[in-house]
Amino acid sequence: MNRQWFKLLCIALDPRVTATPLRVLRQLRARGIRRMPEEVFHGLNRIVPRPRAMSFIMEWLDGELLTRHRGRWVVNSFIPPFPGPAYERMFSNLLTGRHLSPVSAFLAVTDACSYGCRHCSYRNRGHGDLGVDRWRSIIGQLTDLGVSIIGFTGGEPLLRNDLDSLVAEAARRNITTILFTSGAGATAARIHALMRAGLWACCVSLDDDHAEGHDRARGFAGAF
Repeated sequence: MNRQWFKLLCIALDPRVTATPLRVLRQLRARGIRRMPEEVFHGLNRIVPRPRAMSFIMEWLDGELLTRHRGRWVVNSFIPPFPGPAYERMFSNLLTGRHLSPVSAFLAVTDACSYGCRHCSYRNRGHGDLGVDRWRSIIGQLTDLGVSIIGFTGGEPLLRNDLDSLVAEAARRNITTILFTSGAGATAARIHALMRAGLWACCVSLDDDHAEGHDRARGFAGAF
């Protein structure tokens, strides 16, 4: 048994992970909605999942590397870590009756940045920043829509002195939070403060594994 199979079996045997998806699937079936093949559903809906069901999940996860982090499983940055309330919301959204419920949202909380990256998607689109109260309202509206993941980006989000409070607002609503940063201003103290506010993950972009190439792409000497 390879490591991926072993990890998947541990997940399949953990009711903290499987209880909500199976409950939602049963409720959908009661409404006449089937989200997976019959053989797979019945294979999962057992104390020990059947091989066909396990193979189905392995095919679905093809190319992903299941990782254990801080007591929870991680697939990628577009699926909340599990078990956890954000993960459960992702499945419970299927019962709302809405045609679509977004899983993730990415908020460009500032147009400010210390660098001049040639590939910046926000270049020439800056129109100022929204205030913290407006962002809190937006985070609340996203919660009502069923969002499970919020990513904070920019510009450079670390240039917002109130970023901690935005992270805390999302975390308070049981939303998984991710910081997307160039690394500018990412001191240990700042990152620890964000973690205390509820930050789950931090993605730091690296454009070259050599300082010269990275700095050239960033348009800033010393960015590496």
